[in-house]
Amino acid sequence: LKADFAGELAQEAVRQAPEWDAKMTNLGLPELAWAFAAADIYEVELMSMISEKGSSRLNMLNDWGVCSLSVSYRKFEPQSGKHHFQRFQTLLQTEISRRKICQKDANELGEKPPGQVTYLKRKNALDVKK
Repeated sequence: LKADFAGELAQEAVRQAPEWDAKMTNLGLPELAWAFAAADIYEVELMSMISEKGSSRLNMLNDWGVCSLSVSYRKFEPQSGKHHFQRFQTLLQTEISRRKICQKDANELGEKPPGQVTYLKRKNALDVKK
């Protein structure tokens, strides 16, 4: 992911986000944050939009979505300033705790690409595909 293309992609996502339906929002927000964090490209407008839209939807996201947002926003903390997304990070940690996901599992789950993780909710454990 090149920085100039990433910038255009971020702008387009921010522009289209108000029109996204619930499914697109619930899947798209974590995937965008994860992809930009994985590529180490910080786009403040995109991350602001994701935190704004995501704050009210955390209980609707799957476990990977919540964990990947948490890992992504922690990764960008140095670029964003310690307090820029602090409220969103607090909401994410509260949701992770509510789901009884331990921090080690949350970190492992949040670092995996979408589609490489299945959930074993009855045991609150992870099965990471190799």
